[in-house]
Amino acid sequence: MCAWLLVPCAVLGAAGDGPGPDSWLHEGKGTPRGAHDVTIAPDKAPTTHPLQDQFDVLHYTHFLRLEFDTQSILGTTLITFTPVENDVEMLVLDFTDDMTFASAALLDPWYTPLTLSRDEDRVFIQLPAAYGPTDTLNAIVTFSGAPQPDGVYGLRFTTREDGKLVAASVSEPWSARSWWPCKDDPRDKATYDVSLYVPDGVTGVSNGAELSSPPTHPYLPAEGRALADAVLPGGFADKSYAVSYWQETRPISTYHFCVAASEYARLDDAYVSVSGDTLQITNFVYPDLVPQAEIDFAPLNDMLAWCENMFGPYPFPGEKYGHVLFDWNGAMEHPTATTYSSQFLTGDNYFDTIVMHELAHQWFGNLVTCANWTHTWLNEGFATYVEGLWREYKYGANSLKWFMRARSVFTWWNGPLVRDASNDNPWYYFHEMVYHKGAWLLHMLRKELGDQDFFDILRHFPHQEDTSYGTADTDDFIAFCESRTGRELSAFFDQWLYRETCPELSIRWYNIEVGGEPRVNIEISQIQPTDPVYGDAPFVLDMDIRLEGDAGNVSTEIRIARRWQIIQLHVPGEMETLVLDPGGWLLFSTDIATAAGPSSDEPLTLQLRDPSPNPFTGRGVIAWTTSRPSRDVLSLYDLRGRQVRDWRLAHADAGARSVAWDGRDRDGHPLATGTYFYTVTSRPADGGAPLRRTGKITLAR
Repeated sequence: MCAWLLVPCAVLGAAGDGPGPDSWLHEGKGTPRGAHDVTIAPDKAPTTHPLQDQFDVLHYTHFLRLEFDTQSILGTTLITFTPVENDVEMLVLDFTDDMTFASAALLDPWYTPLTLSRDEDRVFIQLPAAYGPTDTLNAIVTFSGAPQPDGVYGLRFTTREDGKLVAASVSEPWSARSWWPCKDDPRDKATYDVSLYVPDGVTGVSNGAELSSPPTHPYLPAEGRALADAVLPGGFADKSYAVSYWQETRPISTYHFCVAASEYARLDDAYVSVSGDTLQITNFVYPDLVPQAEIDFAPLNDMLAWCENMFGPYPFPGEKYGHVLFDWNGAMEHPTATTYSSQFLTGDNYFDTIVMHELAHQWFGNLVTCANWTHTWLNEGFATYVEGLWREYKYGANSLKWFMRARSVFTWWNGPLVRDASNDNPWYYFHEMVYHKGAWLLHMLRKELGDQDFFDILRHFPHQEDTSYGTADTDDFIAFCESRTGRELSAFFDQWLYRETCPELSIRWYNIEVGGEPRVNIEISQIQPTDPVYGDAPFVLDMDIRLEGDAGNVSTEIRIARRWQIIQLHVPGEMETLVLDPGGWLLFSTDIATAAGPSSDEPLTLQLRDPSPNPFTGRGVIAWTTSRPSRDVLSLYDLRGRQVRDWRLAHADAGARSVAWDGRDRDGHPLATGTYFYTVTSRPADGGAPLRRTGKITLAR
């Protein structure tokens, strides 16, 4: 199996207790993988040009021709927009300088050529006059070129296993500009008409409903189509090309617009919605994978019914839902037409969780979209938790608990859940932490609010007037939760959204007697690393616990609110077992030790020292100090969370420790330039609870 395809070894059992495939690994947003991958350089996180805030795009009318022989695209796009300020004189579009921007004109309704200039990945188009909010304008632009891999994908032509070509786009996060000119801002949603030209024998697919004839949009002048055909040499009328027409009538972001084309077999089905309307289900698959597709996509009817019951009406009624295969090991939730890896068609429903994840995005990500990429968790955390909810529905509460615990290994998670907008690596915004911690936040919010309020929020948040077919950020979600429940929730959200650390607990507990009555003392230490922003401030956790003994069991809730505290509980007799969080509702790690009595020793402390030098070339030293004799383990991870090397140190006395790293993995192979995370786990020689600390070091070559 390819090293990039990280599938859990356990196969889903009949009881549904296995972890299932991990969406972060398979969505194509955690790492580039697959037989046809290429190395994609990080892009600088783009910002909106100030002049782009002066206009709102209403609609894109595309005429696109995919040239399979040259792996290029020929395009004419009519951009319908309206100024939102007075005296707007410039239309500014995002479009990579790897592509050719041929011309621009205004249809008013006559063809009025416009002057333009380019500055790297932006095109500045001078309008013939100053316009204001009462004006609706149609600018026609022509372009061509061979799109280069961009962001996490872009528009790419790849070769299937049978040697045939497939073209497909994934424009998340900011790759739409790499293959067509647009205002590439997720906040500016628009509707779309698409005339998609592909070679004969090839099927082209895009968003929305397929039409039998060219779309007629109220924004498009009657002369528009003839003008579009006349702008480029040869136009689009070519007998060797087939054309399909697509119309997306609900506003979507530029990164959601998609095209895909290959030799597809078409599998049609229908879903009757809760309202009684019929929704077309269409899956475009490779002919040799039809038997597998018929099995793997069979649950869609049940999944749609469950989602509508949980989250309200399907957001794109009257259009379609389904999948379009491509040959990259990932999936992308394009509205109405999820792009889906051919490698996921196994014929045994193994990847049902991925199917559900992408379907959930139609509500969480497509109907309501994160306003910018710092809030990606609003897309990915929600869709990941819906996977768990689906497993709970199918297999019971224990399956959800299993699902969440399999996504709770946080020792190498990078940064806070709300991302840092200055980061220039597109993969950073789709770190597995965004998926897993985002899901955990929702799981813990469910416990905090109770099922009635929590599921009321999930059902109504994407459908509110300000967010339906619009965007939202984290503050919008918090405000909605507070208004819907009448509760102040900032304390809950802050520690899970903005802290870089997660709770790590060291527990000692023991039986005592007080006045002849049995008691249990529980000593709790919070041993997580110092947070860069919150320092050593403790987490506040309301945790269910269960004490078990021959005299009976005790179940209660305790509040953990200090770095170190003792909680004393009345019990019916001597207790033998302490179980923390038996329902699996909290994100934390712990070491539990049964003690004979109160602790008399100084607790272990572990402090990282700055790596030296950092960045380093050739040799870098990772250093730390411990307060007691211990055996330590140093583990090194890359940005995708793969462990690349580890060192198991012999027992040593209290004091300074260090390891020199030569920039190689465990097999002696040189590693790539970049930032790596390391975790030091220190285990006291006397058997006490271990401590972990995580730092980072940068390798430069």
